[in-house]
Amino acid sequence: MRTARRWIIILGVIASLVAGCERTRALPVSTRPEPVRLSVRNDHFSDVTIYAFNGSRQRIGIVTGLSSSSFVLPDEAMRSGVGFRLEADPIGSIDAYVTSIIVASPGDEIVLQVAPVLGMSHWYMRQ
Repeated sequence: MRTARRWIIILGVIASLVAGCERTRALPVSTRPEPVRLSVRNDHFSDVTIYAFNGSRQRIGIVTGLSSSSFVLPDEAMRSGVGFRLEADPIGSIDAYVTSIIVASPGDEIVLQVAPVLGMSHWYMRQ
């Protein structure tokens, strides 16, 4: 009888300890802000290399002639609080189109339209 009572007490203590323990819940993973997207429509006949720069020049990608492409701008391009510029550099040409300073927020989409005459190229932003 003593042994049975002892086991009941031991099992009761273990059960109360287990029931009282709360699992630590994993904290929600902080969500990264939405990236800034870049859509390029290249109406120029040459392939165009796209760069972002805000102190250092970073290659974003290449858009073949007479086509469109989409990119996600790297965080490094957004680092500066004063904005950045985009450059469309046709391969094999000495000309290039450089935007004015762009200040973008997470989730924005920048649309860059490269014209057949580079001086007529332009950009705008969609939110």
